Amino acid sequence: MTFNEIWEEFISHKRKRVKPSTISNYNCIWRVVNDFFGEKEIGSITTKMVEKWAMDQLDSVSRKTVKDRLMLINNIIDYYVYEYEATASRINMKYIHWPTRNVFNGEVEKIKTFTVDDIKAMLVKIAEDPRPHNILVAIMIGTGIRIGEACALTYSSVNFENNTIEITGTIERIGIDKDFKDEDFARMNVRVLHKAEKSALIMSTPKCMSSCRSVPVPHELLKVLKKFKEVYPPNYYIGSNTFKPKEPRSLRKYYYELLESVGIDKRLSPHSLRHTYATTLITSGVDIKTTAALLGHGDTSTTLEIY
Repeated sequence: MTFNEIWEEFISHKRKRVKPSTISNYNCIWRVVNDFFGEKEIGSITTKMVEKWAMDQLDSVSRKTVKDRLMLINNIIDYYVYEYEATASRINMKYIHWPTRNVFNGEVEKIKTFTVDDIKAMLVKIAEDPRPHNILVAIMIGTGIRIGEACALTYSSVNFENNTIEITGTIERIGIDKDFKDEDFARMNVRVLHKAEKSALIMSTPKCMSSCRSVPVPHELLKVLKKFKEVYPPNYYIGSNTFKPKEPRSLRKYYYELLESVGIDKRLSPHSLRHTYATTLITSGVDIKTTAALLGHGDTSTTLEIY
């Protein structure tokens, strides 16, 4: 069987077992994987063949992106072997000779972080203009949480007794197709906030179980949040001060406007705030296990590989 032939069965099977956001991610990855592997027989795949394809991919995307694509290929192979009681070899990534350093667009790929002066400039600007979306950026600076996790925060998420923020959900917009059913969302305990023809804004649990966590909040930020909490109901979202959340793409837009207003390089994405938080923890002497827990990583190996 070819990858194309088994793909439709695989994705139909997964719809009943994983979150809609995962299905959306699989669909995005498959569009790229299909170009090379779609018409190939599953049993014909070799590590050397995949290694060459992976190295070619590294000319335009990061190592993590390539590994995500390889993982999907392995998932499809696993499904085929199980369902058809067939024999096929998984791609053994330990036999792929990755470059010793990540390369992206011909340049060494580095974790992008902000300088201390950058962070100070943003915080000064936020203090001058403490609108809800700016407060969310301040929270991301002070806690290292992901942009979707920030958008999901309500005033009830702030624990003033423990001086922490409780991360229990994430908001994201995902691509959907004609095969997405409302029951797919309900079955996975996913709340649909808005649904368009080809996308949906959803609220779901974080990336993995370890992403549900308590993160300490800087004292000055807590004081600001306390003032807002005295005015707004507990179920109001921090990013909007209403019962409707700020969408990640909207927050991203405001974030880039903030960077521009203080003269910071706009190539630094919102995720760079998370990288900055993590590297600050590590350089300050925080142990890797604690750093991984605060970031919501499933295990320390993820933290070690990135930082």
